[in-house]
Amino acid sequence: EQEADLKGQITELEKDLQHLEGVQEQYMQTQKALADSEYTISNIKKQLDATLGAEEMLEELTDKNLALNEQIESLKANVEELESLKELNDELEINHTENAKQMQEEIDYGEAVIAEQARISSSQGQTIQDLEYTVTRFRDLVRNMQSDLEDMRVSQQLTEAEANDLNSRSRAMMDLNMRLQASASKAQVKAIDVELGKLDAQESAEHLTIIQHFLPESFKTEQNSVRAMLCFKRIGFKSNLLLGYVKEKTTEQPSSGPESGIVACCELMEQLTWVSATCKRFDSYVSTCSLEAFVRLEGILFDLEPVERAFNGWVGALKRKELKEDQCALELQRSIAVIAHLVELHITEGTEHFADDVYMRTLLMQSQMESAAAALSYSKAIAAGRKRTSDTEDESDADSHALLEKFDLLITQTRSAKVVASKTIRQLEDLRSRSLVLDPSTLPTFEQSQSSVSDFAQSTKAVGLRLRGVLSGESPSTTLSTIISSSDFSVLSPKLQSAFAQLQSLFALTNITQVDFFTMEASSRKAA
Repeated sequence: EQEADLKGQITELEKDLQHLEGVQEQYMQTQKALADSEYTISNIKKQLDATLGAEEMLEELTDKNLALNEQIESLKANVEELESLKELNDELEINHTENAKQMQEEIDYGEAVIAEQARISSSQGQTIQDLEYTVTRFRDLVRNMQSDLEDMRVSQQLTEAEANDLNSRSRAMMDLNMRLQASASKAQVKAIDVELGKLDAQESAEHLTIIQHFLPESFKTEQNSVRAMLCFKRIGFKSNLLLGYVKEKTTEQPSSGPESGIVACCELMEQLTWVSATCKRFDSYVSTCSLEAFVRLEGILFDLEPVERAFNGWVGALKRKELKEDQCALELQRSIAVIAHLVELHITEGTEHFADDVYMRTLLMQSQMESAAAALSYSKAIAAGRKRTSDTEDESDADSHALLEKFDLLITQTRSAKVVASKTIRQLEDLRSRSLVLDPSTLPTFEQSQSSVSDFAQSTKAVGLRLRGVLSGESPSTTLSTIISSSDFSVLSPKLQSAFAQLQSLFALTNITQVDFFTMEASSRKAA
């Protein structure tokens, strides 16, 4: 039974073992499926985590996109606002440019008014001085006539002729008294006009001061250039003022004494003519130069300050009647050197500048001919004085007469040459008024003519100085015959003929029709 039980147990155990092998195989499959499921779950978790990260990124990108859209809308609003501001700025810039042009025109007009008022004031001051001098002379004459009238009334032995003379003098005195009253009334009117002119000038200056406050900041960079241009105009005006005085002195009856300053006046007249013509030439250059060239002129103001101070001193000496022509001519050479350096530094070559150059050279030649005529007249007066003082000596009257005749001939020819130079100047002015100018190839002809005229003018002054030395006793052994045969005197006629021929050739050049236009170039620069 136990064996049967054991066999039954063995059989059951075998059945259990077979069933256990199936279960173990099923366990292995189940474990493998479990591993696959865990691997699948792990992948699914990873995918789920990635999906959650993508959603967060999507939400972040969405937020950023919304923020960027808001920024774009803000920037679009800013762009529209800036475009409106740009349009407003363009309108303001146009208005600013128009206002600047209008203010510049008002400034130019104010400066022109001030210059005109200054010129009128100067001329009226000179007229007042002349009238005061006339009034003084009339008062002195009236006092003298009144004293004469009292003396004649005291006298008891008047004849009928004396009585008539007294009546005529009384009438003359009354006439002079009426003239004096008329002159006094005219002087009062002139004084009122001068005061009104001062008022207008003061108002113009205040107007200009007010306008300057509304000018743009860029005007300050050109302020010194404008002052330099005005300084050139002032120097030219003062040189013309001194030139008028010197010309008036040279046209007076020349003195034959050793203290005569006619030769110094001639030298000074040529120098002042050069300064005046150069200032006009610089003014013409400023009116046609470019804006960059105009800005570069700001440094000229500091170079011109000593020149203007020198001219102010000479004008003041002229007012006090203390002007010394020889000293002024010597000091003026330094100012001429400064101005000539500025001209070489700033004035460029050009057709319109060539017209100013030849016009200036012709003016100098006219002035040199005028000074040469004055020097010859002075020399003639010295020779006439020598003739009068040599009547008691053995000097030949024929030599004196021959010398005076030669001086008369030279003076006549010199004045004729001056007339030719004046005609040439008028021709050049006519060409300039028609915006025409000679060809630049004619410059050597002008230079040769200027050299010949200058040489002749220097020779006439040398003859005058030598004759003055003879009359003052520095050369007592020199006679009129030796002066006639001297080299200084003998070369005058050939030099005058050469200069006259050169001037005639210049006058012929101004009549030709082959000229250059420069209107468009000058106009374009003025517009700039």
